[in-house]
Amino acid sequence: MPVTEPPIVNDRHANRGEAEALKIPSEALTFHGFNRWVTSGAVRAPWRVARIHGELFVDMSPEEIQSHGQLKTEIIRALATFVRARRLGRIYADRTLIINEKADVSNVPDCTFVSHEAMRAGRVSWVPAESDQQRYLSLAGSPDLVVELVSKSSVVKDTQDLKSAYQAAGIPEYWLIDARRDAMSIQVFRLSGLRYVPVPVSDAKWDSAPLGCAVHLFRERDEFGYWEYTLQCE
Repeated sequence: MPVTEPPIVNDRHANRGEAEALKIPSEALTFHGFNRWVTSGAVRAPWRVARIHGELFVDMSPEEIQSHGQLKTEIIRALATFVRARRLGRIYADRTLIINEKADVSNVPDCTFVSHEAMRAGRVSWVPAESDQQRYLSLAGSPDLVVELVSKSSVVKDTQDLKSAYQAAGIPEYWLIDARRDAMSIQVFRLSGLRYVPVPVSDAKWDSAPLGCAVHLFRERDEFGYWEYTLQCE
């Protein structure tokens, strides 16, 4: 739900029988004000908020287990293992806020890769909390790779708004995966100049420039009939 004016959004909790409101302050309509608000602790689960090109997006839809939760877990597990074994950098799971002032985007991707080189060059930096300089609550700059998994409530946001924002932020590679149907849709975009160009994906395999490897993502039904995902980096 894009927001251009500071509303009060209500959520009714059945177990308490009372309404709880997410109050969006007027300062959240500015880039820095939004980031202060999000990292202040005022936004708690199940609320998820993002700022993209000046618009605020509010989402409290539950996470679907098979097409989102299980897939996200496998991507984070596999990439974290690969990246650490080769000492390439760091993998950040969801709940890590990525901000880029030039692109006017503040969002929490499903998975983020930041290389050691990006940190050394200053392309990405940890942002300390205003109240405690030893606590880091967001990453500023241009990570090497971001991954978004499409859900029912995020189709336009992931395929259009975030794609445009990540491109403007100069993020070298963007994986967009939709596992809601019988056939997975995998789109990979790589920055060429100032624009994203599609990377060929064949039989769920593609080459990742930031990771320096060939990637293969596939899934099979387990003994209970549910999807079991495997991501391989070679």
